[in-house]
Amino acid sequence: MKIAYTINGLMGSIDGKNFENKNADHVNILAKYVYKSIDSRILKNNDVDIFLFSWHDKEGEHIDNIFKPKKSIHTEQIKFTDLPAWLDKDPGHRPRVQAHISRWYGFKEVMKLRKQYEQETGTKYDLVVNARFDHYWEKDIDFSTFDTNQIHLSNFTCTTWGWPSNVAPNELFGDLFVMKPKYIDNLAGMFDLLYEYTAPGNCTQYKTISHHFLTKYHFEKQGWLTKDKINFSLKSCSAEDWRQFRGSSHHKHVEGRHPDYYILRHKLYFEKKTLEDIK
Repeated sequence: MKIAYTINGLMGSIDGKNFENKNADHVNILAKYVYKSIDSRILKNNDVDIFLFSWHDKEGEHIDNIFKPKKSIHTEQIKFTDLPAWLDKDPGHRPRVQAHISRWYGFKEVMKLRKQYEQETGTKYDLVVNARFDHYWEKDIDFSTFDTNQIHLSNFTCTTWGWPSNVAPNELFGDLFVMKPKYIDNLAGMFDLLYEYTAPGNCTQYKTISHHFLTKYHFEKQGWLTKDKINFSLKSCSAEDWRQFRGSSHHKHVEGRHPDYYILRHKLYFEKKTLEDIK
């Protein structure tokens, strides 16, 4: 089975949201640390080509030397302007809005790179993975066991959350997608639908915009949101949710239970590690 492993966005932060990370010196350290997990848990078990789009214009060469992508673009952060009124109504949420638009712009661009490579080389991928730069893999993953007719998503080990549960039923985690090219190219159109989807009366939002709500909304509109089509094949664990939901009736975190992967800042939280520990 041939896999395209695509990543877009920012390398991430050891604390707080990725778009809040202002320390470029962390990028090189985090890139090496995260790539080790991809190499040992993903690349050694699958036939994988990597494609990258990042907003790290100054660190791009270093990132490429580590990840060895088939194609990549590393560019200066775009400031998206001329936003519709409903996305620009709250000055306090403008960084969040920019981050969400950037996320779906990068998704679209990295899929363009993958399609260019397919056309240039005749390569055909059975599945396409879209991940974050700060995913740290904890377990070996064999994508040959994944049904290519299903859409594979992740969910939490630590809480019951998101569709199809009754806890946040209008949301999907949406930080990791595994699906065949036809489906993921459809999802890459999200960037062009953002203004329509976020317009008043359409998709429910949180703090002006939320990719959790947008993901579920898009899946529903495509007719994908069925228990036969969606498979929560991968598990993560969110430190924020662990803190927030600790002691609640739907909290299921067990100390020592290892998910398939962490967002890096959550891994460091659970393991009580600092940047110095992972250098």
